[in-house]
Amino acid sequence: MKRTGFSLVELLVVVAIVSIVAVAFSMTVRGALTRRHVKDFPDNLATMISSMPAIARAKQEPVHLVHNGNRVYLVLDSAPGTSLALSIRVPPGVSLPDGTLFTADERGRLSGPNNPLPIQLDGRTFYLHVSLAGDSVMNTEPGVGNAETTATP
Repeated sequence: MKRTGFSLVELLVVVAIVSIVAVAFSMTVRGALTRRHVKDFPDNLATMISSMPAIARAKQEPVHLVHNGNRVYLVLDSAPGTSLALSIRVPPGVSLPDGTLFTADERGRLSGPNNPLPIQLDGRTFYLHVSLAGDSVMNTEPGVGNAETTATP
């Protein structure tokens, strides 16, 4: 008797091999995405900080950059419990101080208790320095950029 097709054992072996390859691929992609989020986080944070003076001037009220849990977001003085639509997720392996990181007053002047802002990335500490123009620089030296920051209107 001649049989056509595959046996159940053969099909199970193929499914097992495809499953192993799929799991290995997903772990590789997940690791690459996590590394990318960690790498992009300082730039995304700097972009949020540089947008704060314009938002504060447009809203005519102070804007705060707040870290709480695994998110960094912007909050207006008039709505302390409500964040603006602009927020970023803090990736695993990144550590920031909790609370208000920077504030832009209604005239667009930036200030913050954490300038330079210490950011721990995978056990190494980096410092995000915010300049008088609202620009930012990331390096490993805490002594640069300790002055209060002001963005020009």
